[in-house]
Amino acid sequence: QHALTSAGMAVGTVAYMSPEHARGEAVDQRSDLFSLGVVMYEMATGVQTFKGQTTAVIFDQILNRVPVPPSSINPDVIPTLEHIIGRLLTDFFEQSAHAIASFVGNPWRDA
Repeated sequence: QHALTSAGMAVGTVAYMSPEHARGEAVDQRSDLFSLGVVMYEMATGVQTFKGQTTAVIFDQILNRVPVPPSSINPDVIPTLEHIIGRLLTDFFEQSAHAIASFVGNPWRDA
């Protein structure tokens, strides 16, 4: 029987992985929030947040590039949505679970 993945191999769609996932670190709900931001960015702009010809290029973008604001691609993106997407694309890994819960519980408060 053949394994679909090898030991230590990252599993998932590369362009939607969080920085932690790309670095091979443990992931949790904070990683899911980053990936949600990637999906929302794509929905708001119609373009992939991180793209490239190879996994290495995409990982480099995830780890080292800040995407352009969605409104620079789609001027119809409202500031509140842009703010939420920007917060989601922040590296949540250093933040406490309480800070993340506060953001997710009421994202309109800080907009």
